[in-house]
Amino acid sequence: MKTELAFDMMSQILPDVAEIVNDPKLSKAKADAQRDGKTFKQAMGDMLPLFLQDHREAVMRIFAAVQGKSLEEVKAQPFKETTIATVAGVMEEVMLFFGFCLRMAMHA
Repeated sequence: MKTELAFDMMSQILPDVAEIVNDPKLSKAKADAQRDGKTFKQAMGDMLPLFLQDHREAVMRIFAAVQGKSLEEVKAQPFKETTIATVAGVMEEVMLFFGFCLRMAMHA
């Protein structure tokens, strides 16, 4: 993936990333996890339902941007195709960036 295309894609997903990481429920879950001495993986297990319930559209918009598809296309395609396309090949770098953003929010 060329840098310019990657930057375009990242700028497209950043509002959704910001929506997710600025969620007060996630901040509370993060604080609770830190208070309880949970690892990052344990905390993510607690927070994953918030992603899937409260931020479903944002997550799907991120997947759509990463795949270069419309939101409607991603919603209609089989989940296996969504996951394979999202993590495959050059798209992995964008998901690493997304993961980095989430890690920054967890440790802020």
